[in-house]
Amino acid sequence: MQTNHLANKAKLALGTVQFGMPYGIMNGATEAVPEAEVAAILALAWRRGVDMLDTAVGYGRADEIVAAVCPADISFACVTKMPPLGDEDAEVRAAEIVKAQAKLRVSAFYAVLLHRADDLLGPKGGAVARALEELRRCGVCERTGVSVYDPATLNAVLDLASDRKSVV
Repeated sequence: MQTNHLANKAKLALGTVQFGMPYGIMNGATEAVPEAEVAAILALAWRRGVDMLDTAVGYGRADEIVAAVCPADISFACVTKMPPLGDEDAEVRAAEIVKAQAKLRVSAFYAVLLHRADDLLGPKGGAVARALEELRRCGVCERTGVSVYDPATLNAVLDLASDRKSVV
């Protein structure tokens, strides 16, 4: 049996979507988690060894709320996700990531992921790859990657991967 060489480096990230918008089954998806509870969740997570947050531009006010209620002595690493391109250009979406970095007051994201691999694999893929690389080159993030939902997409993305700083 093969072992995963990354197994000893596993990280647990706390999702933040429910902090910025109605989401999930606990609150019936009618309201976001109250800010006081967000503060308590962040503090508890930190005390219990969680050192990473999973956020995204599309998570409503999550970035703003996390920045407002997170104690100053806590410094989570953050993974964020670029929204699907839709009709926008990759540079517009990259600018949204830079704004999120400022909102969260992080020196650099641990990783910036694409929400949709099709943005990388489709006709705008070259521009998307360049925008992600520019974010990394400018120090906005340490790594880049994509969310994948099936083996065929994973294979296609891995075929494009040019270095091992990328994450999937």
